[in-house]
Amino acid sequence: MPTEEEIRAAFFRGREQVHVRHLFARSEVEALHLKEELDRGASFEALAARTFRDSTLARSGGDLGFVGYEDIDEKLAETAFALPKGMISPPVRSRYGWHILRVEGKRQQIFNSEAEYSQKREAIAADLTRAMQRKMAGAYVDRMMSALDVRMLNTAFNTLASQVKETVLNADRVVPNYQPMLGGTELLMVNDGVSGHGGEVLVIWKGGQMTLGDFMKRVEALPVSERPRIDTPGHLRFDIGKLVMRELLLQEARRRNLDKDPMVQEGVRKWREEYLFATLWQRVRDTITVNSAEEEAFFAVHQGRYREFLQHRPQGLLPSDSLSAEPRLQNQVREDLLGEKTDQLYKKTAAELLGRARIRRNDKMLEALAREFPRSGERIDMMGLPNK
Repeated sequence: MPTEEEIRAAFFRGREQVHVRHLFARSEVEALHLKEELDRGASFEALAARTFRDSTLARSGGDLGFVGYEDIDEKLAETAFALPKGMISPPVRSRYGWHILRVEGKRQQIFNSEAEYSQKREAIAADLTRAMQRKMAGAYVDRMMSALDVRMLNTAFNTLASQVKETVLNADRVVPNYQPMLGGTELLMVNDGVSGHGGEVLVIWKGGQMTLGDFMKRVEALPVSERPRIDTPGHLRFDIGKLVMRELLLQEARRRNLDKDPMVQEGVRKWREEYLFATLWQRVRDTITVNSAEEEAFFAVHQGRYREFLQHRPQGLLPSDSLSAEPRLQNQVREDLLGEKTDQLYKKTAAELLGRARIRRNDKMLEALAREFPRSGERIDMMGLPNK
């Protein structure tokens, strides 16, 4: 538990902001080279323009503006808030990579009252407790991974990344921004692509290894929301590391016989039910398809949604032109149509399951619930329950 001094310090720290400029590197070696260039007189602005892919950060010299302690990665915040104005930090590692920071300025809210501190004290203490727990857990995992000398082998990773790029990201399909993971269809495509490389070792550690084939089997067993991200090689590499970490923690938990703990067994039972539901729903969703004719018909009915796209159509394109002439608009229409089809399928599937179970709604009970909990009746109506 945090001490009173730590809670009060966090209260005042939460009222402070620092103006931070930063450089990013994927490896410690690259970060050290950047620091050497800065020490020799290179400017933050010049190095940012060279290293950042993000055009905004490249133009602004890596300027993040004023940020609060909770706004950035914890290790970056610890460094930035301790750094004097104008000083440049040594390379700092975050969960994203390596950073070099320079503090341009600091500001703090002047008026602090004891009444406000008392009001926020409990929430601050809870936040600090969670942060301490995360830090302890992170330190434990770091020690475990270091002791086991966990390493990812580039040959197998490059095989996997290239298959993801060729079969999914470069294919004529939408990978939605909100879920760039390996869904059912994407998983099958990548599986086919790496089938001849299943024996290649992807990750190795003292006493064990994970081949590409092992990795694909483990991914298939995960709910879609917990599968590795595939939108960038960096995300894919990071999430493979998380998967291996989970595997090693699971081995340690079994070694300690935690799988026989009653609380763990109850948690597993609940998770199993959630997983079964998620798997069923994912398989139902994988039946949804969209073709170009459906996209054109959907667009014709809902053109009002896309006024902004239509106002900025490339010169020479007419409103009657095919959607395929404008990929951005076509992708948006496709996502909207997929969303509508998903909603329709959800209601249809729910109605079929509820009907099969002979569940009926009680309108009198719904009226009573609606008076007590105004939104409960609306939620039940969305499920499509038939009348009693």
